[in-house]
Amino acid sequence: MQLIKPNIGNYLSSLIAGGSQFRDLSTYCMFIGYPRSSHSLIGALLDAHPEMIIAHELNALDFLKKGYSRKQIFHLLLRQSKAFHDTQNEWMGYSYKVEGQWQGRYDKLKIIGDKRGGSSTALLKENPELLDKIKSFCEKFKVLHVIRNPYDNITTMIKRKEKKRNTTFNEADLHRKIDHYFDKTAQIEKIKTQIPDNILDIYIEIFIENPKAELSRICEFLEVEVNEDYLSSCADIVFNKSRKTRHNIDLWTSKNIEVVQKRIDQYDFLKHYSF
Repeated sequence: MQLIKPNIGNYLSSLIAGGSQFRDLSTYCMFIGYPRSSHSLIGALLDAHPEMIIAHELNALDFLKKGYSRKQIFHLLLRQSKAFHDTQNEWMGYSYKVEGQWQGRYDKLKIIGDKRGGSSTALLKENPELLDKIKSFCEKFKVLHVIRNPYDNITTMIKRKEKKRNTTFNEADLHRKIDHYFDKTAQIEKIKTQIPDNILDIYIEIFIENPKAELSRICEFLEVEVNEDYLSSCADIVFNKSRKTRHNIDLWTSKNIEVVQKRIDQYDFLKHYSF
C-alpha cells in the first residue's frame, strides 16, 4: 500500500475537492499510544462500521502541522481508507479485512479519524498546540488509547527493528527501546490530564478475549450503535489469543524486568501489568 504523504499534488487535490460528504460529521476520532500495540486491528474494525471512516496510517497531525485545512485532511482520510480497502486491508503480513462490512466506504458519515497512534503521540509532544487545533475539527472529539503489556510491546518493537535492519539487538538497544516506550507513556499521561473525559483506554489483551463486548464499549464511547452482524464480522478477524512476544528474546534478565516494572508502577493505567 502506498501511503499518502504531504506534497504539492496531495495539497492541491485535497484543496479543490468537494466537502458535502462531511455535512453529517459530528465526531473526530484519533488514536494515541505506542508502536506495535494493535492500533491497526482496532482501526480496521472501526473503519468497517457504516458510520465511520478511520484511515490507516495517514498521520493526520503531520498534515495539520504542515498547514492542511480541516476539509483537506478529511478528504485525505477518505482517500486513505479507500486505498487500504483496495489493497484488501493487508498490512505487514496481516489481513485486516472484515467481510461484508463497510471498510473504505460509509453509509452515513458521522465519525472520521486516523488510527496513527505512536506518531500522533510524538507529534503532540513536539507540537502541543496541535491538540487544540484538532479538537476544533468537529463538535465532539474522541481519543482511543490502545495499551498492550509493556514487555510485549517493547519486545515487538525490538523484533520489528531487528527484521528491518537484518541484525540482532543487544542490551543497550533494549534500554533505548525501554526509554522510547516510557517517553511516550509520560506524554500520554499528560494528554490524559488535558482531556480526561475524551479518552478511552483499550487493553488489547482484554479486547482479544472479548472482542464483541469491547468493540461495543468502544462504539458506545464513540456514540454510534452496533448490530450483531457488524460485531460478529469484526470478531471473526480477531486473533485467537494475545501474543506474548516477551518470551521470544533473551534480553529480559531479572534486572531488566525489574527496571521496567518500576517504571510501569508509576502509571495507574499500566499498574496491573507484569512480566
